[in-house]
Amino acid sequence: MTSSASCGVIVSTWGNSRHCLKLGECQVQVANGAVTGFVIVKPAHFFGRDFIELVMVDPALRRSGIGQALLWQALSAAGTSQVFTSTNTSNHPMRSLLQAEDWSFSGELDGLDEGDLELVFYKIRPAKPAHLSH
Repeated sequence: MTSSASCGVIVSTWGNSRHCLKLGECQVQVANGAVTGFVIVKPAHFFGRDFIELVMVDPALRRSGIGQALLWQALSAAGTSQVFTSTNTSNHPMRSLLQAEDWSFSGELDGLDEGDLELVFYKIRPAKPAHLSH
């Protein structure tokens, strides 16, 4: 069960991201009728490669496999062989998730958030079986 405070975080972020669902850019994780997390993927948005713009998991449910499942959903649905994402240096939960899932560090960007570098990561999408690639 999630607390109302953690639900508020996911609902407020979800409310700002519903347009991505209409565009087919959002995959949602639901349990017991409630949104527990979602991922937004922008096709060919980053130098012609798919870009995971946002992974959001209800804070009360972190470290339960939801973020991992969302990353894998995004990777398996990707239209490019490389998928990129980024996170702030201060976002330790996302950095831990990316490290645990063997995402490769690509570089860092300065000047986006004062004093908090943006770290860029990528992963090679698993090959789709030949019978599914048509």
